Amino acid sequence: MTKSEFLTTLEKRLSHLPKVDADKTLEYYSEMIDDLTDELEDEEKAVESLGSVDDIAKEITADIPMTKLIKEKVKPKHKLTWWEITLLVVGSPLWLSLLIALFAVVLSLYICIWAVVFSLYAVVVALFGAFLGLVVFGIFFAATRGFVRGLLLFGVGLFCGGLAIVLTYFSNFILKQVLKLSRVIWRFIKSLFVTKEKKNEEK
Repeated sequence: MTKSEFLTTLEKRLSHLPKVDADKTLEYYSEMIDDLTDELEDEEKAVESLGSVDDIAKEITADIPMTKLIKEKVKPKHKLTWWEITLLVVGSPLWLSLLIALFAVVLSLYICIWAVVFSLYAVVVALFGAFLGLVVFGIFFAATRGFVRGLLLFGVGLFCGGLAIVLTYFSNFILKQVLKLSRVIWRFIKSLFVTKEKKNEEK
């Protein structure tokens, strides 16, 4: 692949980005290819050393703030006519309400997932607190108010400590899965802003 072919393909892959960001990226890679060509004395080898155009485009998209992608997506491709503005205003009670409701449902589900994670860690903290308190009181009771009663409290304290350790590992596992899910959701949301452009390229 030549420099021209690489930059043309990359430009198509970045068509969903704001023009300023796309132009800066193309300029950066153009200069990089020139430097590598001087070093390797072969333009195609220089381009090949950069890796896949698709992988580069994905990395660049991942680094672009979500607000920029949304702004570029919702920006009108042409000046709105009076009847289009009228339809938007008249229909706003319906589509705006549905949009807010959808956002509220998704946000509520996401908050519920994180609430479960925080609840698990709260239980872990409570169990560790019970462990420390029961062990101390168990020793105190064994020495002052009866060995059997103190031993029982001490045993329950050890049980709470063991349960806290097990639950800590479980909570860490759940946290990792939720973080993975968050990354998947984030990538999916970003993909919604690039799907249309990719389809247009294929056509």
